[in-house]
Amino acid sequence: MATKSDIAAFRAELKSDVAALSEQVAGIERDLKQIRRDLYDLADRVENIAGYRKEIDHALDRIAAIEHHLGLKPKLAA
Repeated sequence: MATKSDIAAFRAELKSDVAALSEQVAGIERDLKQIRRDLYDLADRVENIAGYRKEIDHALDRIAAIEHHLGLKPKLAA
């Protein structure tokens, strides 16, 4: 049978374990928040890159249409 001192020791150990676990969870939360911020930043950068790709494709289409209209054969870079 457990004595009062056994229960008190178990409580102290449990409090210590809970405090350590709380610190670990807080660290994980900080890391996850930073990862989320980094992902949002990366998403913004990729969105901008995709926008540039779209603009480049549009410009190439316009160049091809102008070349066709002028009867020129496009010269492809090898």
